[in-house]
Amino acid sequence: WRALRLSAFFVLGFGLVFVLLGLGATAIGGLLRRWSYELTMVAGGLIALMGLVQMSLLRAAPLMRDLRFRPPSEGGGPVSATLIGIAFGFGWTPCIGPVLAGVLAAAALTPGSGTVLLAAYALGLGVPFLLTAFYLPAAMARARRLGRIGRALQAASGAVMVAFGLAVAAGETSRLALWFLETFPWLARLG
Repeated sequence: WRALRLSAFFVLGFGLVFVLLGLGATAIGGLLRRWSYELTMVAGGLIALMGLVQMSLLRAAPLMRDLRFRPPSEGGGPVSATLIGIAFGFGWTPCIGPVLAGVLAAAALTPGSGTVLLAAYALGLGVPFLLTAFYLPAAMARARRLGRIGRALQAASGAVMVAFGLAVAAGETSRLALWFLETFPWLARLG
């Protein structure tokens, strides 16, 4: 339970960073609204490029840096877990950089959505941490097995980002959303 509680504070820390980034992206997007057509094309291209980075077909050196904070080995409390989460939110870009850039681009294009998009993003990153903390012994064994298919999952998520980026650039996101709702009607009940 201690691991779960500290993990929740860790998730809160990096979630705060992502929500603040979302607020910033929304604010910047609001200032640039009069160039929305051009920005939509640029954002779509950026999302597609970040998908190529995610697939390792393109290298972006600034996104490949890894900054780490090494906490004391004896553990800590809620404050240190939150601070480590904040450091994580700012510094762990190799895995989250391309996807985060795509989400920020989408947040900048959609008025008022930055907080919601980045909170969902933080939740998507945070839930596995919380589940791992709760089921730590069993999760460690499964994580080693998942590591074997990690590269395939990374490539698949990159391909989805490329497809979505092209849909954004072409102005086809509404059509894509309708296709998803027709193909998977249960999605309409989610929100």
